[in-house]
Amino acid sequence: MRRGGGVTAVPRLAFAADGRSQLMWWGDADLQSPDGRHVVALRYAGEPPHGASFYEGRIDGVPVPGFFWAGALGFSADSRFFIGGWMPTRYARKTLVVDIAARRYLVLPLYLRSFTFHWPVLQGVGTDTATAYADIDDALTYTLRGDAPWTAY
Repeated sequence: MRRGGGVTAVPRLAFAADGRSQLMWWGDADLQSPDGRHVVALRYAGEPPHGASFYEGRIDGVPVPGFFWAGALGFSADSRFFIGGWMPTRYARKTLVVDIAARRYLVLPLYLRSFTFHWPVLQGVGTDTATAYADIDDALTYTLRGDAPWTAY
């Protein structure tokens, strides 16, 4: 990455094997899976007026469609799944579950700002009563099942 004529290293954020999301609010970043085998590269793509920034994403060098939102992002404890706020086009909010091993993803109907993931349950945690939006449900619990509509990427 170039800044002011020089080259700046992209920060790398390592995730613990506890299934909890971590907040990511800065510019470009590389997110390392708990087992160290996978990297999600997020590169700044823009931000809406009065909103969080969003990023183009690549997992192990493979582009993921749409954009990831700054905010809660995480891996499953076994590093197979990556989860985060996502939008297919500007400016929607959804939650994306990426199966890294199978190179496929699942779009959940709402956006989770904070979560834990312990296969097969994705659990929203926390509430924010000050800002209630129709597309956010911090109490959402989603159990992944064999009939989920996965999409290859």
